[in-house]
Amino acid sequence: MTMPEKYKTPWSYSVPNAVIDKMMKCENMDALEKVASQYITEIGFKKLTYHLVKVDGYGDPLLAFVSDYPKEWIERYVEKGYVHRDLVHTQSRQSVVPFAWRSLYSDAMKKHSATVFNEASDFGIADGFSVPIHGPGSFAVFSVVPEGSKNERAASLRLGREALTTLALHLHERARSLLETQIQKITDTNPILTPRERECLQWVAAGKVSSQIAAILGIAEDTVNIHIRAAMHKLNAQTRAHAAVKAVVLGIIESP
Repeated sequence: MTMPEKYKTPWSYSVPNAVIDKMMKCENMDALEKVASQYITEIGFKKLTYHLVKVDGYGDPLLAFVSDYPKEWIERYVEKGYVHRDLVHTQSRQSVVPFAWRSLYSDAMKKHSATVFNEASDFGIADGFSVPIHGPGSFAVFSVVPEGSKNERAASLRLGREALTTLALHLHERARSLLETQIQKITDTNPILTPRERECLQWVAAGKVSSQIAAILGIAEDTVNIHIRAAMHKLNAQTRAHAAVKAVVLGIIESP
């Protein structure tokens, strides 16, 4: 049977079965990120991020997170509370349809939302594409950033839409299957933080920087940094923001 012309679609990328098979065999989130990163690089993209949160009406604890965005940008994003101003996050919460970030740009965009886009661009994060994934009691979003000139980025976004959506769904499925075991391991070896380490992380979670935390607690800024680094080490976290998120998930500190 010949497909009618009106149902034919332009050529686009696809995800090889070998890539999906590798993803389904990954034993941890780092391996999953590596496989996904290698594939998106081959189709014209340079950065990705994925996070999965539990939505229970009492804040959204982070359950899984992978990203090769610059650490400086991740920390700034968390410390400034940009999640509340980020139109990508807002759109992902409200929609189940994948979308290019450029569709959100407008002259009527609020100044604080424009600030997030502009600062992200300074870190090489622009013209992205996001796939929202909604499930019972959970929400996830997978985002990628194309590389090259403006025309090259537009082409990558056009040709990669279907493949990136497929990749996101399989990455999410594997992340979910890994999650229960990973969370149980963390819970079984719940790290013990000192009261001061918990205090410092609590203020990190609230978006405060070291100088502000020092003033609030009445201690030296260097001391604050020592406590935060100690907490990062105990929680096996790469950044202070990551440590704060882990502490919230484990119930060590309260969700801000």
